Amino acid sequence: MLDHLDPRSGQRRFRAREGGRVVEVRDAGPYRFLHFGDGEVQAIMERGRPAQLLLPYNAAMLAGLMFPPAPRRLLNLGLGGGCIERFLSCHWPALRVTSVEG
Repeated sequence: MLDHLDPRSGQRRFRAREGGRVVEVRDAGPYRFLHFGDGEVQAIMERGRPAQLLLPYNAAMLAGLMFPPAPRRLLNLGLGGGCIERFLSCHWPALRVTSVEG
């Protein structure tokens, strides 16, 4: 589904150099994605459905939420593109999420 996205796809929305690495945000079709110039998409969202998880590792990161009966708080180490936060605020609006980016 998302195999066609690479650092040259779509229109560039943002570009910066951070810690010796290039950071870019691009739009391609219905998607907005973030990459660090290495060819790998780090975060992606479908603009019409921003709470949808599109990368398999994002869904895997939330597997622990299947076990507690009603999670009240969550600590996310590494905000990234914010897809986890968007998903959680849509599906668990009462969940208190603290995100820390390094």
